[in-house]
Amino acid sequence: MKDYIPNFPLSSQKVLYRLSGKVVHGRGIGKLVGTPTADIQVSSQELPPIGVYISILHWHSHRYASVTNIGNRPTIDNDTHISVETLILDFHTDIYGSQVTIELLKFLRLPQKFKTLSDLREQVFCDCDQTRNFFQLPMEIHSDPLSQPLQFGSLCIDTQKRYATIQNNNINLTTKDYELLCILCSHPGWAYSKEQLYEAIWHEPANNFYHPVENLIYQLRKKLKSNGSKDIPQIITIVGYGYKFVI
Repeated sequence: MKDYIPNFPLSSQKVLYRLSGKVVHGRGIGKLVGTPTADIQVSSQELPPIGVYISILHWHSHRYASVTNIGNRPTIDNDTHISVETLILDFHTDIYGSQVTIELLKFLRLPQKFKTLSDLREQVFCDCDQTRNFFQLPMEIHSDPLSQPLQFGSLCIDTQKRYATIQNNNINLTTKDYELLCILCSHPGWAYSKEQLYEAIWHEPANNFYHPVENLIYQLRKKLKSNGSKDIPQIITIVGYGYKFVI
């Protein structure tokens, strides 16, 4: 077995819980904070107590250091559904449809509700740092795309003062306009579904009600174009899915 967790004595580590299941398409919550996760469909198994755990994910005879969340998503919505989501460190391969096994090794914390997505992102980074330390892996320098002014051509977004300008002219954005703009521009090129955007901005389940997102996109596009500048990114519609920010 190729070991992706070097220098760690796995044989001496007690496994608290072991889960197996299929990686399925989830609601993409991890993507909203820049940390895509694998949603595990666990059937006919008693779930461990809710919480965030240091874990090992087994896939194709390989082992990967990971962080696993057992619980709901209190920062994003009020859905009480309990899910299993695993963030695999330094891993960018598409494993949808694969059967995996997760071993939970250490409890880190209970799920909690954060005021902003930035606060949630910082906590995820902290969870990853603790996991790296546990497995004796090199620490990573985190770069939060929303922690400093963002510049896209003539469009500038000041994330500290919470406003945006085009050619130094202020854009009149509502709170929801601003939140939508920040989500889209935090990772240009990433596709966000209407469901993801609704639940991230309105903090409740979408229940297939996407008109508010569509209207918000329309208003934001109108405001971005009102300046007349051609040197700004575009919000592209992905038919039947959602939107992405293209530079």
